[in-house]
Amino acid sequence: MTFMKGLGNIMKKLLCLDLDGTFLNSRKEANPEDLKAVNDMLAKGHSVAFATGRPTLSGILLAKSFGLTGPGFYVIGYNGAEIYDTGEGKSCFRMPFPVEDFSHIREEAYQEGFCCITYDDSHVLTDRGRDDEAFYSYQKDLKLPVKLVEDTARYISENEIPILKMIVATLKGKELLERFREKLLPYTQKKLYALVTSYKLLEIGPGNVSKGTGIRSLSEILDIPLKDTIGVGDESNDIEMLKTVGHPVAMANGAEEVKSLAEYVTERDNDHGGVAEVIGHFTD
Repeated sequence: MTFMKGLGNIMKKLLCLDLDGTFLNSRKEANPEDLKAVNDMLAKGHSVAFATGRPTLSGILLAKSFGLTGPGFYVIGYNGAEIYDTGEGKSCFRMPFPVEDFSHIREEAYQEGFCCITYDDSHVLTDRGRDDEAFYSYQKDLKLPVKLVEDTARYISENEIPILKMIVATLKGKELLERFREKLLPYTQKKLYALVTSYKLLEIGPGNVSKGTGIRSLSEILDIPLKDTIGVGDESNDIEMLKTVGHPVAMANGAEEVKSLAEYVTERDNDHGGVAEVIGHFTD
C-alpha cells in the first residue's frame, strides 16, 4: 500500500460516482445538467470522484474531456486499487499485486487459448502475437492506446509498473470464463479477486480492494468522515461502494439489488439528470 502526499484542502462532503449507467448517459456522454451540478459542488468546496472498474487512465481521460481536472476531483480506478488526484496530476494511493501472480495466471490463460491484458500508465498491454480479436474488442471499448511487448511480465518487472488489474478475455463465451475462474480459485482465494464482469471479460485484482475500500482510503486522505460520503451507482459492482458510504444512492435505472441497499433512489435516470438530482438533494 502506498500513500502519497500533496492533496488539496479538506472538503465538506465526498461524492463518488459510478460511470456507466450513472454519470454517463446511454450515449456515454455527460448530461450538461449533471456536469454543471458537479462543477457547482466543487466550487462550494466539496470533493467529487469517479469510482470505476475501468483503468484509471480511462477515468482520467473522461474527466479531462469534461473539464474536471482541478482541485477536489479524483478518479478511483481499477475497482479501488488506485486513486488519482486530478488537481495534483498524480496518484495518491495504489494497491498492486505481485508480478508472480500475474505470470502464473497469464500462463494458465494462454494454455486455455485466452488473451491476457494489463496496463501501464498510458497503454493497454499484451504480449506480441497474443493480440487477438478479444483484445481489440476490449481496447475499442476503452479507447486507450495499445502497446505490444515481447513479454508482459518482464516488461512490468523491468519498468517497475504496478499491476493494479489484469484481464483474461475471450469471445468464445462467458461459460468458458466462469470455468476458468473456478479453476483458478485454489490459487486466487484470499489474495486475489476474480470476477466475470461481461460475456468476454474475467477481471482479476488484489483481493482486499473494491470501490468501497477505495472510497474509504480517499475519505481518510481527505479527512472526510464516511458519514459525509455519498455513493451513487446502478449495478452489482457498485454494491461494496453503497455498503461503505454514509449515504448510498441508487439510480432510477439501477438494478433492484442496488436499490434495496439505497437510502435514496433517484426519480430521474442517467439520461435525465439523475446525478444533478442527487447533488441537489444532499448538498443544497
